Amino acid sequence: MRDYPFIFMHQIISRNNANIGEALKSRNLTPTVWRVLAILQEHDGMHIGALSQESVIDRTLLSRIIAGLERKGFVRRKPYPGDRRFTAVHLEPAGHRVFREILPVARQQIETAVAGLSKQDLKRLQVLLHRITENVNGAF
Repeated sequence: MRDYPFIFMHQIISRNNANIGEALKSRNLTPTVWRVLAILQEHDGMHIGALSQESVIDRTLLSRIIAGLERKGFVRRKPYPGDRRFTAVHLEPAGHRVFREILPVARQQIETAVAGLSKQDLKRLQVLLHRITENVNGAF
């Protein structure tokens, strides 16, 4: 069981989230909020379903997170273009600003996590993780 790859992956993710959480604590932000802001920075205006899938956050929890970010002025919800049944989430200027402020913190955590790995190692790791993702997504 100790050599089971998913145990390693879970340990890596848990420890990395704890490290990022510690680094963001002074800003009253969590790794989950960081993930939402980072995704919206790249794909502003995503509908909540897609954002839930991309962020790997349950829709109910994500809706609560979005509501909190909206109260802080970081995001704004609007009807999704082309289909008003969906809600799109947009970063507000304050959301862009906080993202830029915490980006160096997140980058430092990533650099620390992959220290000692070559670019070739990282590329191979990405290929393997993509293959595992495809396998588990097509499992059932």
